[in-house]
Amino acid sequence: MKYKMGPGLFIHRHIKVASIHRIYSPYPMTDFVKVFIETERGSDRRYKWNSTTQKLDVVRILPHSYRFPYAVGFVPNTKTASGEELPVLCVSERKHKSGVFHFGYIIGILNIQLIDETEERNIQLRNQKYKDELEAARKKKRGVVVSSPPTEPPVSSSPIHQILIMYPIDDLLDNNLNEVYDLDDATLRQIQWFFTHHWEVQGETGKSFVFSDFSHRHQAVELYQNAIARWKAANQIGHSVS
Repeated sequence: MKYKMGPGLFIHRHIKVASIHRIYSPYPMTDFVKVFIETERGSDRRYKWNSTTQKLDVVRILPHSYRFPYAVGFVPNTKTASGEELPVLCVSERKHKSGVFHFGYIIGILNIQLIDETEERNIQLRNQKYKDELEAARKKKRGVVVSSPPTEPPVSSSPIHQILIMYPIDDLLDNNLNEVYDLDDATLRQIQWFFTHHWEVQGETGKSFVFSDFSHRHQAVELYQNAIARWKAANQIGHSVS
């Protein structure tokens, strides 16, 4: 593989994505994403792509005890409701370098919101109920319908920050994840701990708790498709979305 730095200068050689998808992927092609890595796993600095200078800028240096547990970046040619590219968390033990593209599959969303203790308990109960039902269905090993948790966000006046969770295509040889809750509990706790505390050190807390929870793959795919449609509408391609 060869890459040239920058979302507008991407060159990809010696690999046929469609062929890899057919061999290794349990997902449909609609769940396939190309991600530009800004900050690599283990970094104590937050890098952001500067579209004007076509370079990565250091926008934040984390406190001594903080390191990014996984690489973060964005999906090019997308636009969120706040007007930015759709952010992505690349869940992999491999160290994907900053300034390059990687390919992977959508498995969920990390939601971050400022809430109080009562709201936090309600969300934890909702997620535990879903996980219990999912585990029961797996044990029965038959087509049991498992209800998804409500898609409504927790009641709060603060905005929800949504980060797409992606599983890299080169990890499909080792694992076969279909859903964010297929990740082990230690990984989920690590992600939650870092991003809730990371938001705190940015000085964005306005309530007693910063809480993160996860949304499922079908919701993540919808978020991704809406971000593409929003970008197309902004660039006069296709139809607009709210």
